[in-house]
Amino acid sequence: MASVVVDLQIGPEALKTLYRGGAPVVVARALDGRRIRFPASHLRPYISAHGVAGRFCLEFDHNFRLTRFYPVDPQSHP
Repeated sequence: MASVVVDLQIGPEALKTLYRGGAPVVVARALDGRRIRFPASHLRPYISAHGVAGRFCLEFDHNFRLTRFYPVDPQSHP
């Protein structure tokens, strides 16, 4: 199973655009430099009044479908 780690900083205004249907996909740069696209719906559990911020791991199956999205401790990934 492949995995990628991304740092996200998405403010409340940008999230409004996501949830109005303006951008159903998030594009982020992984820590290893790859550009990653994933459904914005995976952010829902992590939204606060300040938006979404933190380091997240994305796990993919052999068909590159996102199977798991979860926050990680930034100390565990240099």
